[in-house]
Amino acid sequence: MAIYSTLFYSGVQPQGSHATLYTVPAGFVVILRDVDALSTTTANAQILLTEAAAANAFASLNVATVLDSAQWRGRQVFPAGYAIGINTVVGAWVVRASGYLLTV
Repeated sequence: MAIYSTLFYSGVQPQGSHATLYTVPAGFVVILRDVDALSTTTANAQILLTEAAAANAFASLNVATVLDSAQWRGRQVFPAGYAIGINTVVGAWVVRASGYLLTV
């Protein structure tokens, strides 16, 4: 059974932080579909979307002005025990991440 349109994270991340947004529980797999981010403090801001345990970036979101937003759309698979993460390279960000939570 699938639980569709699951919100995995909604919150604010300060500049220079590495955060785990969601860790996939045992017996499930996550398909990350959407990340929406709004830069709140800095022009030319950047965040990296990562697999949190290894900090391997799979996407970079960049904006040119304060209060500008960036979106990522895709289908990244995170098995049980893996975690969705971000690195806020420049600027503070409001972030929302959603997708599918599927039973294995």
